[in-house]
Amino acid sequence: MALHHAKTLIRPVAAPLLRPAQRRTVTRGDRDDMGGPYGQEPRPPRPGGFDVIKRNWVAFAGAGVVGIFALSYVGRKKEAQREGKYGDEVSRR
Repeated sequence: MALHHAKTLIRPVAAPLLRPAQRRTVTRGDRDDMGGPYGQEPRPPRPGGFDVIKRNWVAFAGAGVVGIFALSYVGRKKEAQREGKYGDEVSRR
């Protein structure tokens, strides 16, 4: 019985305080109002060609390096096959 009384004394202290939820205020403006701090704002301008290259130069350089390696790998294989380095000399011996 004493444990029950101890729990009832501790419970109000241990329980978190319940606060009412804050209600969001809904404001309805004009029909053409898109919201935002200043109402309807124009779209931001799209960056030009040089700005895109400045921001993404690492990705472009990486794609170029991968492309160069791929072309050199594919090109070297074809040249070696034409010269007979893959299997022709081995099969003659």
